[in-house]
Amino acid sequence: MTSELPAESGPTVVWTGLIKTRNKKKVMESVPFPPGLTVMKDFAFTKKDPAISDRERAKFDSSICGNWLKGLAENPAMVAQLKAAGLNDADIEDMKAREVPAGYQVHHKLPLDDGGTNDPSNFVIIKNDPYHIAITALHNSQCRGIPVGTTKVLDWPVPDGIIYPPTPVTPAAPPAPGTPPA
Repeated sequence: MTSELPAESGPTVVWTGLIKTRNKKKVMESVPFPPGLTVMKDFAFTKKDPAISDRERAKFDSSICGNWLKGLAENPAMVAQLKAAGLNDADIEDMKAREVPAGYQVHHKLPLDDGGTNDPSNFVIIKNDPYHIAITALHNSQCRGIPVGTTKVLDWPVPDGIIYPPTPVTPAAPPAPGTPPA
């Protein structure tokens, strides 16, 4: 990924996504993202011709994605990162077979309908629920309907590395019975 855009990254970056609907029901669910994310400030999203991005998506779906997954699963250094993020041996075997691990998606860090490409540096394995869903919701709400060639400036979350989140996230414990809400 090549970008000269101003960015913030590291453990102090806070970005919260929003899932507006889940299973066709309005939920307005706030999704705090853990460290391992770069937020590109004032990202200039310029809508690409859908015919071009559709061709790139077809190439990605037909072979590029699976080959990338297989390559990661055959690289011991990458496997160590995947396991540190919580993937297990069965997930790694799925990747060797060119399959996305259950509960994850392969995501383009910069979207294909902008300047994103099928270069492997633009890919990340991302936990589908809630992180990929929240980023997709942002994309859909901010970028759908933009005319080809038109630019819209926004802040854009980009997961760092090859997998997000980079370490397992421990869900918050539910409040004890009888505890008033915060």
